[in-house]
Amino acid sequence: MSRSPTPSLSARLRVAARRIAGRAGLRLLARNRARSRPAPDLRRVETIVVTHLFGLGDVIMTLPFLRALRVMAPKARVILVVRSPVAPFLDGVDSVDRVLGVGEGATRVFFSVARALLGSPSPRPDIAFLPFTGLASAVYSAALRPKELSGHIVDMQVRATFDFERSQLRALRHPIEMAFDALRTIAPVNRADWGEPRLPEPERERSLLPAARHSEWIALNLGVAWSARRWPLDRWIALAREVREFAGVVLVGGPEDLSMTRRVESAVPGLLNLAGRTDAAALLATLAACRVVVSSDAGPLHLARALGVPSVGLFGPVDPSLRHHGGPTAIDLGASEEVECRPCHSGEYPPGCTSPDCMSAIDLASVLDAIAALREQGIREVST
Repeated sequence: MSRSPTPSLSARLRVAARRIAGRAGLRLLARNRARSRPAPDLRRVETIVVTHLFGLGDVIMTLPFLRALRVMAPKARVILVVRSPVAPFLDGVDSVDRVLGVGEGATRVFFSVARALLGSPSPRPDIAFLPFTGLASAVYSAALRPKELSGHIVDMQVRATFDFERSQLRALRHPIEMAFDALRTIAPVNRADWGEPRLPEPERERSLLPAARHSEWIALNLGVAWSARRWPLDRWIALAREVREFAGVVLVGGPEDLSMTRRVESAVPGLLNLAGRTDAAALLATLAACRVVVSSDAGPLHLARALGVPSVGLFGPVDPSLRHHGGPTAIDLGASEEVECRPCHSGEYPPGCTSPDCMSAIDLASVLDAIAALREQGIREVST
């Protein structure tokens, strides 16, 4: 059965806000055409701010862009602005000089913008980059009053102060490509030269896996922000039972996932349930110590891939090709073409399915086959 999700009122309001901001931005750009001037020289700029107020997975996929920016602007102080819960996962990233966490939610972002507008003692940034679309990111960056602005402002790609040729984002693109598009408006760059998203190796002693219990562990991440990306709970239970026969099973996730992980834990005795019990450093170290990670399209999947851990990604409403990274150790599973409404995520709003056909169409046997294939490879490195 195919579905045609309808956006909620709040989702329609968000879409309307994006369109209003987009039209206002186009008018502003049109008025400022006469101010066009040459692109800045990245080798000479002193301060760069990159604002990315989206989820952890999207930020992780910005890492090659940050690596390129660090090399192309060697003298600049690079500040990365992200959501507060995302910031701790980036502590070891040496491509930026500072990671600044901004509170989640419209109210907290508003106060962050207000503080910036009311006079931060810091000088105006030479360049502000927006590597991904987003109204909150655009407003926050504009509040910093950068001398140059480059990237994706809501629904348009612009170099805001000196180049007003813009391309509407008529179709979704991979977050890595979108980030490099922001940089290409200023300097030529080949995305392939900068490899895959990669995080530094975490400290092994921070892992919460008891090595004496099993020779290898497989992590299962049940949680995901959108219900439409959630694999059925009975499949997770069946998967845990099967994996338990040949490896240790560890459940990961946040406090919001505890109700689901406890149900799996009660159905399959002997599992290690770490949901809600790990800080950023412990989660990174725990994932790095696993043989395989299985997850829907959520933060732990992208963390595992950036650490070089073999992973199985379960994709439904979103086209896997728009989220894939990780080289040969990353396997993506999705519904067949028989599910006519997949992929349904347009980029405008999360799909409204609470029991999506595209996720339930991913069968247990396919996931087990993918795990077996990764265990047989015997490799742990992604291309860099």
